[in-house]
Parts: sequence; structure tokens; C-alpha cells
Amino acid sequence: MQIKTKAKRAGRDYMMAFCSLAAAAVAMLIFTAALSLELLPALPDGSGTETSGAPGTQNTVRGDTQPPEILGARDMTVYIGEPVSYRKNIRVVDNVDSSEEINLKIDSSKVNLAEVGKYAVTYTATDRAGNSNSVTIFVTVIEPEIPLETLNAALDGIIKNIIRPGMSKEEKCRAVCAYVKGHIAYSGTSEKANGDWRSEAYRALFVSGSGDCYSYFAASKALLERLGIENLDIQRTPELVPETHYWSLVNIAEEGEEARWYHYDSTRITPEYDLGGCLMTERQIEAYNHVREYFYAYDKSAYPSACEKIITPTPGLEPYYD
Repeated sequence: MQIKTKAKRAGRDYMMAFCSLAAAAVAMLIFTAALSLELLPALPDGSGTETSGAPGTQNTVRGDTQPPEILGARDMTVYIGEPVSYRKNIRVVDNVDSSEEINLKIDSSKVNLAEVGKYAVTYTATDRAGNSNSVTIFVTVIEPEIPLETLNAALDGIIKNIIRPGMSKEEKCRAVCAYVKGHIAYSGTSEKANGDWRSEAYRALFVSGSGDCYSYFAASKALLERLGIENLDIQRTPELVPETHYWSLVNIAEEGEEARWYHYDSTRITPEYDLGGCLMTERQIEAYNHVREYFYAYDKSAYPSACEKIITPTPGLEPYYD
């Protein structure tokens, strides 16, 4: 009898402990739900507006008053009637939230790609605490002087002579760089006012055979685009020095690989410190800035990070490596 009584008491104690734990768990769930109660306002997503990331402001992060940063938003020049990716290479970073938790809205509703003009595009990033930041860029739509079909036909004549089957993207970049350096003389002038890089590429490669850094940049860009090699345009930060400079960031990763970005500059540079220009790391172009101040000064936050592995040796710059 005493054993049965003890067993009953133990069972009763167990049930009471279980109920207490269950009640505590329910209370914790209610408390957590109360803390994370959120309002999800409807976001307009009509024509001309893109959204990505979190569906809306959650208002759950207390003490967070710092808005997210929008990186990679840059003015662009595009050709009439051609599609544009406003989201490409745009990054959002925040002091608390991950990029997936940040709501990014892109308003391109004012852009008319069928009409020449200058249009505003606004990027707005909002974190979970409701902090917002907006950046506005301008898209300039231009009419090309040289039809794309005409340019591509001419480029194909070059490509068939410098590109072999089975070449890697790195090898293709080096072949393009060597050709452009060897076939365009430096004259210090180019037609760059309206941003029509295709016409300047055609002029430098097939008409005058001369130009400045913009000509080398445009000619390389035309060939890289034709070869399907991803590239980004870089312009020296204005007002640091009287002259501007143009070069590219190229992605030489093969299909299925992570991006491998390198600086690409086919301009003929001072011989004693000649970079070769093709496929440079950040460290190498920073070293060249010691030789020629601000030569490669640009807004790094607007671009993907270049690879650190040196694949184009530059012994003349090694004393300037940081």
C-alpha cells in the first residue's frame, strides 16, 4: 500500500511539473509573439517598380537608428530601345540586418527607354527597424551613331583572328588587351561627350586608329561585350586631378565559379611603370597611385571587390605595395 501511495504521489508530482513547464512555454510564446508583433504595410509594386528582400518594415529592432547603405548605384548611359538591369551589382548593407532582411525598392517608373532623354531612378532601402535610405541616379538614354549590327560585324573580324577555341576568359581578356594596345595610338583626344562608347570604339578601331584612355576603354568594352565577358565601367573620381581616366572591372570567372573581378586597363601607360594594365588587383593599382597620384582613384564602395591573388606580375610596382 505504501509503495502504491508513493507511486501515486510521484505521478502527481510529475504531472504538476509537466503542467508548470507547459504553462511556462506557452507564456514564453505569448511574450515572444508580443515582442515581434509587426505591421506589414502594402508596398506598391506596379509598373516601373522592383522590390526585393523583406516584405516590409517589421519594427522589431529596438535601438537601431542607423539606415542601411545602398552600394553600387551609379549613373548610367544606355542605348534607346535596349533593356536595362537596374538591380545588377546593387548591394545593401546594414549595421544590424542581413541583406536578405532589408527591403529594397527600385522606382524606375519615370524612365522611357524608347525616347532619348535623362531620367531619374530612385533606390530605397528599409531595414527591419524602419530606417530608410534613398539614392537617386540618372539614366541617360541616347541614340547610337553606329548601329550595333555594324559594330558587331566589324568586331567579329578582329575576334576570329585573336580568339582560339577553348580559351579561358582570362586568356580572352589578355588577347583583347594586347590587340587594343597594339592597334590604337595615343593621341590624347576622343569623342566622349555624349557617352556613346560604341561609336568611339568603332572610330578608334576602324577609322582613326588613335585616341585617349576613353578610346582604349571603349574599344576593349566593345570586344569584351561581344565575347560575353562581364565588365563594369570605372571613371576616375572627378575633381581629384584635372584629367579624367577610364578603365574597367572584368569578371573572368568561368561558368559555375564564384565571381573573379580584376581591374582591366588597356591604355598605354608610362613605360617605366607599365602595368600591362590587364587583370590587376586592388593592391597593384593602389601601388600605381604612388607613382602617379590619384591615377586609379575611384569609389570602391560602388563596385565588387577585386581579387587579391596577383595573376599579372608587376615587379616595377612591388616597392610600392602596402
